Amino acid sequence: MGKSNGKISALNVREFPEFFEFRTKLKHLLSPSRCYVVEVPMRISQVIGIKGCIPVTALIENSVELITALCPYAIGRHHLRIDSWTRKQTGLEVGQLATVRFQVHHKPVTATLPQDLLRELHREDLLAAFRSLSAGKQNHEIRQIERCANPHQRNRKIQKAIEVIHQIRERKLDSRANANFL
Repeated sequence: MGKSNGKISALNVREFPEFFEFRTKLKHLLSPSRCYVVEVPMRISQVIGIKGCIPVTALIENSVELITALCPYAIGRHHLRIDSWTRKQTGLEVGQLATVRFQVHHKPVTATLPQDLLRELHREDLLAAFRSLSAGKQNHEIRQIERCANPHQRNRKIQKAIEVIHQIRERKLDSRANANFL
């Protein structure tokens, strides 16, 4: 099949096992983003054979499901970012072994829009702007809302998402106007 450029097309879609599973230590990267990751074993990255981001649904510690992506970090290697909410839910600490099970998707998967967010997006005429975001950004906004413990907090997160989407839409409109002006 030749080398993959990280993009999926009808010509290079591969068949993968239904799930990949591994155990590895949770690490704290002191990069500018200061994130926590688990490294995907090299043998799994090689079987997948995609050098770029890989859309997956991952199950962490058999308890928290994430719609996310494996991110490249070295030649032929990937890691999976673990956010603070997931670490708290699973009780994972840096240096502890984490069990990760994931399924590769041929296209990025977007979580289902919660009805209250959908209503606000319609009310603000932002549904198209929201759908124009990357699957990862859509999932991030949905996950932030879904994880709220109480209705007041949820409403605040929805309003914050609406503000962010307004800002993104305005930046896109400004950049198009500037491009047309030149």
